[in-house]
Amino acid sequence: MLEQVEATLRGAAPAAIVDLCCGSGFLSLALANEFPAAAVLMFDLDTRIRVRHDASHPNLRFEVADIMADGFGARLGALLRAAGGQRGGGPCVAVGMHLCGALSPRAISLFAAEPALDSLLLAPCCLDKRFDAALKATARQLGRDPFECKVDQLREALEALPRVEVRVARDASFRTNRSAAEGGDGCKNAMIVGQRRAASGPDAPLCCLVCESE
Repeated sequence: MLEQVEATLRGAAPAAIVDLCCGSGFLSLALANEFPAAAVLMFDLDTRIRVRHDASHPNLRFEVADIMADGFGARLGALLRAAGGQRGGGPCVAVGMHLCGALSPRAISLFAAEPALDSLLLAPCCLDKRFDAALKATARQLGRDPFECKVDQLREALEALPRVEVRVARDASFRTNRSAAEGGDGCKNAMIVGQRRAASGPDAPLCCLVCESE
């Protein structure tokens, strides 16, 4: 994930990085260390999560939040603009690691609605037995891996957005199946990357095109 964030930035210094449903925040910690000038915003609904390590980096901030809540988009936008996003500073990036069920589609809707976000990186994981029941049934009918059908669904949702470049990257080092193998069959190693195309004109916000190299 870190490498993909760097690829989307293409050398630009980010103003803010958002970690949606951050869990214990180890990805956030790595991002805060890699981009010390960026505000790294961690969001998770679970108040039991221990995130004392957020005090180790002055640019790291944890907030208890439900990304599915109606008011979350406005809250996120205000924080991004305070960090200098959308014309005030560098690009803003949102990441979602293992967002199951409705969480990945919600991340896409937040990206679509918030102009301060320049790119979104999703690494989906398991399919929710209720939210993704129809998708899993379709996958069985087609004889396809349900995870790959989920990847296609999220990719198509991003491609439907105006002025967004989309690609799917694969990380051979991912180990998300139950075996000890890395990058083999059954590894859920897809990352869907969406990034806004740069608008034309002198007042256009800073947006980087998605790096096409794998």
